[in-house]
Amino acid sequence: MMRFSHFIQTLAFALVPCHAFAATVPGIADPTLAGMPDGTTASSGDVAPDHSPVLFPGVDLSTMTALSFHVTGSVSHTPSPSGLSPDGGGNIGFESFNGISGGYGPINSLLGVFLTDDAPNTGPAPSALDFSSAASRDFASLSPELKQVFFIGDGLNSSGDFQSFIVPDGATRLYLGTLDGNGWYNNSGAFEVTLASGLPDPAPVPLGASFPLLIFGLASLRIFKRPCPQKAI
Repeated sequence: MMRFSHFIQTLAFALVPCHAFAATVPGIADPTLAGMPDGTTASSGDVAPDHSPVLFPGVDLSTMTALSFHVTGSVSHTPSPSGLSPDGGGNIGFESFNGISGGYGPINSLLGVFLTDDAPNTGPAPSALDFSSAASRDFASLSPELKQVFFIGDGLNSSGDFQSFIVPDGATRLYLGTLDGNGWYNNSGAFEVTLASGLPDPAPVPLGASFPLLIFGLASLRIFKRPCPQKAI
């Protein structure tokens, strides 16, 4: 049964201006610098804050169970002559730094990493995820660990449906970056990322039987899967 808090928060996502949940992610955004103070270094000359990933704004992750995204734009790496889409190109791997995992997947693709309020280098890095195959990227939902870098790409599976990214317990921050093998500092281009939907945590207050019909009506207006206007903050 639909619950009151779930309904109210979902409706709130529909009514809040889309640009409140949007970010521009430059190609130089190294995910292994997420949550680290100025002066922290990572791969081949990358340094915070110049090459830090982008903190996704506006979303209270403590109230969310899952997120979906709409992504556009392109990113280039040296010596790539032209930009690649958020799904990236040929596969490459990168190393773990600062307590954040490494990873493997399409170069220049859009990546994410969830953190708590703590600095990530206060504990060991989780295992690296491998998104090198098409099947590994064609998921309906993904449940990354804290500090575990994960593939977002364009946010859609092969059927054109929005993918769901499960928020790990304790997460308070989501950082967005790109995938490179080393030295993000000489990349170019950017991705525009907006929140396509956010699934709030359920609450124990049930709604009447008529409210699921209202939710169905809202869904028919594509509130849950509408791409927001591409206006980043």
